[in-house]
Formats: sequence, C-alpha cells, structure tokens
Amino acid sequence: MIKQEIAYRYSKALFNQDLKKDHLEKRLNDFDHLLELFKNHPKLMKLLEAPQINVQDKERVFKTCFGDKFDSKFIDFFFYLIKKGRLNYLKQIELEYRLMVNQNLGIWEAQMTTAVPISQEIEKNLKEKLENFYQKKIRIKKEVDPKIIGGAILVVANHMIDWSVKDRLKNLKEHLLAINV
Repeated sequence: MIKQEIAYRYSKALFNQDLKKDHLEKRLNDFDHLLELFKNHPKLMKLLEAPQINVQDKERVFKTCFGDKFDSKFIDFFFYLIKKGRLNYLKQIELEYRLMVNQNLGIWEAQMTTAVPISQEIEKNLKEKLENFYQKKIRIKKEVDPKIIGGAILVVANHMIDWSVKDRLKNLKEHLLAINV
C-alpha cells in the first residue's frame, strides 16, 4: 500500500506540472521509452542506482547519451526520483501517471493478448467497435503469448473476454470429465 501511495504522490506531481494534452502524451511516451531502455539495458539501471556515483555525474552521463530523446522536465523529474532514492518505484509511478493521463483525456486502455501478432486492419476494426460500444476513446496494448495456442484474450475496464483456444480446451476437458459414463 505504501508503494502505491508513494507512486501516486510522485506521478501526481509530474501530472500537475503541465496539463496540456500534447505534453501529457509526450511524457507517457518518455516513460515508455525509459522503461524500454532499462529493460534492454539493465546495467544502466544499476549505474543510476549506484550510491557510490554522485547524482551530478549520473545526470551528466544520462543527458549526454539520451538528453535529446526526452523532455527536459521529464529528465528533471527522473533525476529528482534518483536524488530521493525512489528509482525503484519508477514502474509503479508510470502506471499511476498513465491512469491520470488517460482519465484526464477520456481514454480507456484495452489489453489484447493473442497467440500471433494481429494485422493493423483487425486492430483498427476492433478499436472502432470497442469505441462505439463503450463510447470512450480506446488505446489497445498488444501482447503476443503463444501459450494461449490461438484466439485472443481482451481486457477492457476490468472486463475480460477470453476467446483463447487454451481456455476453450480447458472448458471442454472439464465438461468431458464431468460426464458420467
């Protein structure tokens, strides 16, 4: 609970800096790029968390390598987290910030898991249908998971629709085992 409260406080501070739509979306993109950067280069995260390196040196190295890829206010916020020892909350802060931005812009996120990547045409068609049904702007986050064998799993606004082959096979197995012969 404390982790969520801390993340909420920091994300709200970043959110309240500038409420212009394009700035909010730019910072969301900055979060996505930063988290992807840490995922692909975990040693960078270790360097930025290292207590033996002072914050000014970390900031100089980061700005030299990546300064042109991120908004200056976002970089300042990021190094404020480092100074306060809150870098380990970065993912939770991003989640809280995304919720605030989406709520402010009237956007709902849909998580779609498929066994294979879907085409742009299918995604566009699904997005239109979801937006008509929910009367909200929908942003689809796609994930590929071969474990579901086929079909898709869609989660929108805490509502899950499971069209996966894996789930259908599980239901078929349960049905067949329940039959007394």
